[in-house]
Amino acid sequence: MTSRQLLTLLLSGAVPLVMSGCGMSANKQAAEATATQLYKSISEKDWDAAVGLYAPEFFQKMPKDQWRDILTNVSKKLGDYKDRRLQNWNYRSYVGTDGNRQITTLTFQVQYLNGEATEVLTFLGSEIPLKIAGHQINSPQLLLPDK
Repeated sequence: MTSRQLLTLLLSGAVPLVMSGCGMSANKQAAEATATQLYKSISEKDWDAAVGLYAPEFFQKMPKDQWRDILTNVSKKLGDYKDRRLQNWNYRSYVGTDGNRQITTLTFQVQYLNGEATEVLTFLGSEIPLKIAGHQINSPQLLLPDK
């Protein structure tokens, strides 16, 4: 292999890496912007605005009214939203027979008046604004009986 062929090979691998890095940064920022809107809506108990931040794919598994009720019940158990801290984030890009697919995941430690929760928000695609395609809420407080 000549040095020119080697250089071409190395550069052909570097270009997709650089390009995916750009998508990674933009997707993380867009996901964080949506998360900020979500927690603002939760703090104001504006459930309609919160539900509006979710992707259509989310509601293929659960009707909007049911998710609105879940958000309301979680708020009753955990209390008023206080603050959040980004614990981890992940970006994956796939190329398949159905095209490119980007998945951005943000994991937050969220403080509420009555306790804390680990919440994972998943975003699909790169169309901004990003919409929430998955939302996991994990808290021991949610397992306690109602008072």
